[in-house]
Amino acid sequence: MMFSFTSLGGKIDHSINNGRGPFVFRMSGENYHRIGDIVPEPGQAPKFSQLYIIDTLNEIKNRLDAYAGSDRAAAKKLREPLVLLLKNMLDQCNPHVKAFRSARDRFDVEGSTGYRMRLIESRQSDGRTHNLPTANEVAALIPGDLVLNMETRDIVLESTSGKYITACESSWRILAFPTHLRTTSVEKLGFHLPDQELVFFDEDEPIESILNKKTVNQSMFLAWFIANRKYAEARELTYAEFPTKFVWKSGTRKWVPRKRGFAIGRIAHIQPSGDELYFLRVLLNWVRGPTSYEDIRTVDGVLYHTYEDACYALGLMDDDKEFIEAIKDASDCSSATYSRKLFARMLVSKSLSQPHVVCEATWEYLTDDILYKKRRETGRPDMNLTIAQIKNIALTEIENHLLSNGRSLKKWPHMPKPENFGDYNGNRLIDDELNYVVEDQLKENERLMAMITDEQRGVYNQILDAVLNDSGGVFFLYGYGGTGKTFVYRALSSDIRSKGMIVLNTASSGIAALLLEGGRTAHSRFGIPIDADEFSTCKKMEPGSDRADIVKVAKLIVWDEAPMMSRHCFETLDRTMRDIIRSCEDKPFGGKVVVFGDGKINLPNDGQVEIDIPSDLLIQNSGEDPIETMAKEVYGQAFQTSTDKDLYRHRAILTPTNDEVDKINDYMLSQLPGEEKVYLSFDSIIPSDVDIEENVVYPAEFLNSVKVAGLPRHWLKLKVGAPIMCLRNMDVADGLCNGTRLIVTQLLPHVIEGRIITGNKIFPFRMRRRQFPVTLAFAMTINKSQGQTLESVGLFLPRPVFSHGQLYISFSRVKSRSGLKILITGKEGKTQTKTLNVVYKQVFQNIS
Repeated sequence: MMFSFTSLGGKIDHSINNGRGPFVFRMSGENYHRIGDIVPEPGQAPKFSQLYIIDTLNEIKNRLDAYAGSDRAAAKKLREPLVLLLKNMLDQCNPHVKAFRSARDRFDVEGSTGYRMRLIESRQSDGRTHNLPTANEVAALIPGDLVLNMETRDIVLESTSGKYITACESSWRILAFPTHLRTTSVEKLGFHLPDQELVFFDEDEPIESILNKKTVNQSMFLAWFIANRKYAEARELTYAEFPTKFVWKSGTRKWVPRKRGFAIGRIAHIQPSGDELYFLRVLLNWVRGPTSYEDIRTVDGVLYHTYEDACYALGLMDDDKEFIEAIKDASDCSSATYSRKLFARMLVSKSLSQPHVVCEATWEYLTDDILYKKRRETGRPDMNLTIAQIKNIALTEIENHLLSNGRSLKKWPHMPKPENFGDYNGNRLIDDELNYVVEDQLKENERLMAMITDEQRGVYNQILDAVLNDSGGVFFLYGYGGTGKTFVYRALSSDIRSKGMIVLNTASSGIAALLLEGGRTAHSRFGIPIDADEFSTCKKMEPGSDRADIVKVAKLIVWDEAPMMSRHCFETLDRTMRDIIRSCEDKPFGGKVVVFGDGKINLPNDGQVEIDIPSDLLIQNSGEDPIETMAKEVYGQAFQTSTDKDLYRHRAILTPTNDEVDKINDYMLSQLPGEEKVYLSFDSIIPSDVDIEENVVYPAEFLNSVKVAGLPRHWLKLKVGAPIMCLRNMDVADGLCNGTRLIVTQLLPHVIEGRIITGNKIFPFRMRRRQFPVTLAFAMTINKSQGQTLESVGLFLPRPVFSHGQLYISFSRVKSRSGLKILITGKEGKTQTKTLNVVYKQVFQNIS
């Protein structure tokens, strides 16, 4: 009974074996197996199945004590080596012992609390259908979990943390039955620092034998270096990719080329607190073909002293050092004024973990031109300022820049503040909108009215009458790209502002908002949630707030490029404005005058329908690569050698999906002359998003592979002269917003310098994934083109549009019919003349 899992319910007769005959086992009473708890009660020693799970470090002693009971003399007669031999035999051969050992391993990792055995009373089918019992009938009684008059019962292993296991699955797991026969070959890849190989040995093994083991100087990791020296193909692979092409031969301690089969490599996980070993693991996800430890620490020809320094040089680490270096890089190619703007953008984007540390480390670079500018402004070349005065001027400038983007230094308690900070008690949003010079607005309105067309004047007068008479109303202004919608908005804004009243110009995208004076995205202006639904309201727009007050006093609200937004966004604003204005008349948007741009999509179908494309708009592809054909059609036959600085200003290729955009951009970049520079992102899980109880670990290589719309790629490949596009709002006041296109003018280690295509400003900027929030923009998705007005558009449709209004948006980006060319290809790459159009007219039907 020393190794039994359960006790016998019957009474054993020990008196029969008194003579010299063969041993006889006799018992009387009802024979059944009694299952105890998985863990012993507090203060009790383990017994039966508990001996396989609890306190296994002292298992031999526990078994001897349990077998002998109170008879210590009998215990001394038992031979411990024999008990150990039997235990090892059962561990290797008995499947039930292995099942209990797996429970021990789980308890060692997760603890022994939170699990219980429970009986399920009601069940419609027989739970034994899929079991493989070893006896005709098996009964289990668990004290404390019985109900009278039970008819059918299932035994279920249940975790109190919320995980439920079915009856048949629980029996499979307990009895160690395989739940499936298919397995994936996974090669676990070990690694170590120099002279820190793992060595396995018995506690009584001589030191000479340990030192002579093959694993001491021939580890899997060191053999990887040797294979990289020997095989050219190996030098193209990272450590994790290595098992896909090579096989580890443990007998010879060598990597050899794989002849058949497939395997996945998994590098051993190391906690970030592992110091240099952790940084080595980070580098192993990126470095290809190293032949030594020194190769791993070498970046761009520079050998770094530590793996942490190498990670930092590659931009792989999540700390503020790279932002400090970015400011230093920016100061080398621009004035301190731009460095202060760069620091403010870092604050706006919430990139810095310790802004005050970055600020203190870069003060010399941020204030380098303050004294010089003051001397020029005052005409006093001998003027001197104290360090405190210089810092105060710089902080004031940073604060003003933050305010223009709806932020303030008060958000960061540890950041130094300028003098008289916090004295202002008004509504800055209202003050900013009333800050327009009335005379300038009047002149602008007179200039625009001199050019207005009769059709535009009719729209202008109708909306202006509704504003001046406070009659309210919702207007939908429809027009193709270049027909003057923005002109009407500017005329209305200048007229109303010249009268000292407020206009709130918004748009669905940042690039469209830039076309309107004082424009903001609708989400930013009104606090509309990203995941708006039928119950949502605007954030931070409760009655009495600054945001609510400016909406109450505004005379006109313009929302351009409306069709691409979800109806829930408009309904959210409608609910919120009705709540804060509380008009006695139940009018849409609280009775305010609201103008939606492109609110009416005047296309023939409602739903999905296949339409014919006119032949003069189609590109005929004669067997060439369709991407190459589209590139030549839009950018010309010799765009690689063109010296036209405005080549990319008014041209773009549009396509529905990001996958096609990536293919086009990769091709265009490969054709562009110049040296290519690669920026790598550093990806990590936000600690607040990780369930500590689940303890889920996502390896860095998985996070690097994540591709989500709007998220910059892990590998950002750029060349000087390539067009790029911002993927988020970084500095709307200076024109850097989601959708802004720029031409790369300089590539530094931590700074990208670019010229906005629609102007001559130069802005260095550095944001996070941890990655620059930009992407190549030879091609862009149709959604990203929202708000752009172009002269030449190539619409590439290897697959149809898939959402409301996409085809309309792509057609309306171009100023004239001659500037639009379309290439439609099917699954086999053949040119087609038809495509799918998607339009749903009920977008605004719930606003009344």
